[in-house]
Amino acid sequence: MSGTIVLNQLTAEVVNVDGYTAVIKPGTTIPSDVSALLVAGSDGYAARFIRVSSDGALRIDPTGTTTQPVSGNVSADTTSVGIIDSGNSSTTPLGVGATFTGSSIDMLNYSTIRVSVFANQASATNGLQVQFGNDGVNWDFNRYTTLAANTGSTSAFNRAARYCRVVYTNGGTAQAAFRLQTVVVPVSAEFDRHFVGEAPAESHNSIITQSVIWGRTTGGGGGYVAVKVNPSGSLTAETTQSGTWTVRAQDGYGDPLLVRKSAPLISDPGLVVRVASSTSDGYLEAIAGHASPGLATRTTVSNSTAAVTLLSANSNRKGATVINTSNRSLYLALGAASVTTVDYTIQISSGGYYEIPFGFTGRVSGVWSASGSGGSDITELT
Repeated sequence: MSGTIVLNQLTAEVVNVDGYTAVIKPGTTIPSDVSALLVAGSDGYAARFIRVSSDGALRIDPTGTTTQPVSGNVSADTTSVGIIDSGNSSTTPLGVGATFTGSSIDMLNYSTIRVSVFANQASATNGLQVQFGNDGVNWDFNRYTTLAANTGSTSAFNRAARYCRVVYTNGGTAQAAFRLQTVVVPVSAEFDRHFVGEAPAESHNSIITQSVIWGRTTGGGGGYVAVKVNPSGSLTAETTQSGTWTVRAQDGYGDPLLVRKSAPLISDPGLVVRVASSTSDGYLEAIAGHASPGLATRTTVSNSTAAVTLLSANSNRKGATVINTSNRSLYLALGAASVTTVDYTIQISSGGYYEIPFGFTGRVSGVWSASGSGGSDITELT
């Protein structure tokens, strides 16, 4: 054995081929003729060394040459670091709708199962299942999710029962790549960690939390109270203003406007308004009122795929209504220009009703989207 040994708070004793010993301190190069390295520790009073002879046999006396040979297999406890469970791991691609079913794992010595899986095709709905059971035959407690194609997933679950297995069902396309690995470890799972930039996904583990929001009141001593929500969970807001409101009206100079219950005085400030429709002497002109219609004339126009006149121009018209009685859509246009199915004022569906703007006296034309039954019922008011 040769090289450099680095020790912390320890020394080591080495034995060369002639049986002589030497103390090796931290950072000391081990001589090339050393046949054994003996690590020492302290019992609280002095350094104690584990010794072997030059042929590797364990020495059981601290000063003599008595040795105890070591034989047989030396085993290590792997449960402290976890193991890969081959019975629940696979790299064999699955066919259409095929299922991989892992073997039962006795989780008595383990607290957590970690499952990582990648497939180039999507799984079936809830295709990845981590199943737990009390007897290794009945699987009563399941965790499951659906995986998308070319999306790796890693999940960790604490032991829910003594036995566990992994079941994966492929979706509707045969896989070309499938990598499933299951690791069981003796320590409880910490919650999944993801990069900040990763959007939450259905396959991620989560912590379910319940929170209560409290706020400080603006009155009543400024104490803290719970914020209210309605039965659906939405925050409620106070829409009624309480207390006394003060409203101030100001003029353009920032001075308050006078408010009187009596007739204004000549000395009161006023607002100058210019009215466009006034006589030369300042009096407002009377606006002519519209006479109410006294006559209603009803006509019918049949469905037509060519433009037809529904109402001719009429200066006496006060208004009009149109009902589309056809089983096809009616395209209606106001004005002298002919109507088309792409150039129109309004489209009236079968059974629809439309009022011509009151005061419009021009031509009204129409055309239907296709041949059909019915037409239009028109009432003109004059």
